[in-house]
Amino acid sequence: MHLLLTRPAQDSARLAETLHAHGIKTTIEPVMDILCLPDVAVDLDGVQGLLVTSANGIRAFAARCERRDIAVWTVGRGSAEVTRQRGFSSVKSADGDVSSLASRIRNDVDPAAGALLHIAGTHLAGDLGTTLADMGYDYRRVVLYEARARETMTADAREKLGNGDVTGVALYSPRAARLFCDALHREGLAWRAGTLQVFCLSTAVAEAVSSLNWAETLVAMEPSEDSLLSRVLQAATTR
Repeated sequence: MHLLLTRPAQDSARLAETLHAHGIKTTIEPVMDILCLPDVAVDLDGVQGLLVTSANGIRAFAARCERRDIAVWTVGRGSAEVTRQRGFSSVKSADGDVSSLASRIRNDVDPAAGALLHIAGTHLAGDLGTTLADMGYDYRRVVLYEARARETMTADAREKLGNGDVTGVALYSPRAARLFCDALHREGLAWRAGTLQVFCLSTAVAEAVSSLNWAETLVAMEPSEDSLLSRVLQAATTR
């Protein structure tokens, strides 16, 4: 198996290392680049905790703000690990998606104890703000980074897809899925979908790639990287 990894380079590198240990080849080909936004003020007045829905968010926050004594709730284990690596000690993971995070907040957090600040990018997956506001929380959001779509595919990825070296692709969000499909069309490689297994973090991701006829569409049992990894390893043993 040779898997194309489409997350930003920092996140893909960790998964690539794990896959290599299982004998799976990888090519890192992000569909988006992460750009920190300059001159954005972070106001923590009255904030009891941070909400992190992407590791890119906590990276951007940690680079801008020295506070590490504030509680953090993350959407998944990967973002929780990055948060701890940045020096935060009070970190809790929802081990799932935005809905899981909202449920974790409802169980853990007293709305009267202060606001919750969502460290976000310019594109949001799900409507966490409305969900928490409906629960009675003081939800705030600060946009610290942009996940900018790449306009071209690298020559390396184009060649490996074109000659059939790549046998599968991992996709983590509906936006990334749509961008990858667009890239295949743009590069004249949409026909290659019929030779690829596509590994999707969720049913929403699978729906976003349904416009192409893939060799096989495989969806993680849970919306987590560990679950997606298990799906990949399972498929690798049956090839």
